[in-house]
Formats: sequence, structure tokens, C-alpha cells
Amino acid sequence: MRISGWVWVAMGAALVGCQPETAKPVDAGSSAVESNNAAPVPEPANAAANQPAPETEKTPAEASNSTPNPDPNLDNPGSTATTPTKPPAKPPTVAEGPKISPAATDGWEKTDVSPAKLAETLDTSLKDLKSATGRFRLVLDKGKDGAGHDQGEIVIADSTKYSIDWFRSHKLGTILRVRANGTHRRELTEAGWGEIKPLSEVKNRENLPLVKLWKDACSKLMFRPIVDGQPIWVPLVKDFQAQGFSVRTEIKSMTVNDKPRPFYRILAFKTNPKETRYEMRFDGIRMVPLTVKIEEPGKELVQWSGEWSFSQPIDPKTFNIEFSRTP
Repeated sequence: MRISGWVWVAMGAALVGCQPETAKPVDAGSSAVESNNAAPVPEPANAAANQPAPETEKTPAEASNSTPNPDPNLDNPGSTATTPTKPPAKPPTVAEGPKISPAATDGWEKTDVSPAKLAETLDTSLKDLKSATGRFRLVLDKGKDGAGHDQGEIVIADSTKYSIDWFRSHKLGTILRVRANGTHRRELTEAGWGEIKPLSEVKNRENLPLVKLWKDACSKLMFRPIVDGQPIWVPLVKDFQAQGFSVRTEIKSMTVNDKPRPFYRILAFKTNPKETRYEMRFDGIRMVPLTVKIEEPGKELVQWSGEWSFSQPIDPKTFNIEFSRTP
């Protein structure tokens, strides 16, 4: 089974533009939030080989006793439309209740796959990711204090050729980027194009635990296996545990094009319901991130949502680096 082209789920158009000399504001930064709960579904395929899944391939979800109805956060997961579906006229705000479903609710069930094992699988899958294109939305919802979003693109030929947009969660409006052309790697920051700094260097300079860095830079850090060739999900899970969070993995089966498909999520939370909680959702076959949520109950929600395609042509010019503009 194969879905060709993009699978859209309540997402806006991706940003497409030229390389600026310095990071510049984009129009999407000041836009109102269209949807806080869209969770896209990527095209079915074999994660290990990055090839379409054969009709007879079995997934862990197929062994489940039941197939729950699709998550209400998912808008027509089997759709192959090439235009976004219309978002809700009035999206919910952080004041209207939690945006992260509690453990063992909404069709999610505890899985025998440990957080450490799932994290290791995710790191390996992302490091080996090839011929993948993605579009994402990053939302910051501060309830009565306002909300906004930004949109960007992800283009990955392999670990040596990629162009990944990202935004600081609390500085929307300025597009940032990491890019590699097969020989050179560069990063676009507020100061312009320069060398990509390893995560270890950033952590040492800012003297912050990974969990704190994650809140503001998750849209970049989740691609560390590609950019740095180093894991991110394994150290993130370890840091959650070191910071006193309970970490839980869950699985949910949904029907996509008349076939069951597994989805995983990692939850990190504390006993105090007022503490910040985290959720990361992944496609259970491709093992790519679909949604990342960071919620301060009643105060603030940061949400990254992306959709993926593995059948789109990639323009080699996407990876061009203009060295005349690079310090």
C-alpha cells in the first residue's frame, strides 16, 4: 500500500524562499493560530529501508485486539489531497483544558517497548533517513496573552545533504536554518551564516539541561541525528528521568486507508499537575516525529506538528550554500 504525494492535515502552506544573508522575519510569525491539535500522518512505508511497505507487511498494531477510531486530532488520515483542509474557525486555547492527553486515554495504551528502546530506534531511524521532505508548523499559544505560529520546510536527501528550517519557540518570526551540500555544513542564525555548533557546545555555553534547551529549540534539536550524527532522543529521555519526570511510552493503532497503522508517543510528566509536561508522537513505521507538545498547564503551549512525504522530487539547488555570504 502506498499513498503518493503529500498527506495534508490542517496545515498551512510551507515557507519557500531564498537564502537571506541574515535571519529575517517571515510573515507567518505574527499569524493567528489555526489549529493547536493537528497531528499529521505520513505516507506508509518500511522504516528500516525507507521503502514502501509491502501489502503483506505486519505491524505491531495488527496484533492489537481492537483498532480505535482515528484520533480526533487527526483530520482524515487517509487523505491524499494536495491542499490543506480548512482549520477550525475558533481553535481551543490553553485556558480551555489540557492539550496533552493523560496516560492510557484517547485510545493510547502502554507498550512493552521501553522509553530507552523507542528512543534508540528513533535516533537510528532519523540518522539513516533518506529522500524525505517535510513541512511543519510551530505554534506558541499563551492563552489570553496571545498566540502565533510559524511554518517551515524540511528537505533531507541523506545525512550529508539537507536543509532544515527551524524557529525558536519564544522568538517566532525569524526563520533559522541548518544546511549541508554534501561537502560543507552551515547554519543560519540571527547573526548570519556560520559553522554549525554541536549540541554539546551549546549546552556548555548556556549551562542548561537538555530539557530546558528542548523547550525553545525542539524544532532544531529533534534533527540532531542527521545534523550532528549524534542521538537526541536517548539523551532527552535520560534527561527527563534525571530531572525527576516519569517517562512512559504508549502505542495507538489507527486505520489508514483501511489498514491498521501504529503510532507511538513518549510522555514525560510529574505528579504535580501544574508542572510542565511533554509529549512526543511518532509514526510507528517510518519512525519520524509527527507532533511535539510542551505544555505549562493553563499558561502556555508549544506545539510542533509536521507532515512527511517520501515520494516528492528533491531539487539539488535546495542544498546550495552561498559562501560569499558565509562568515
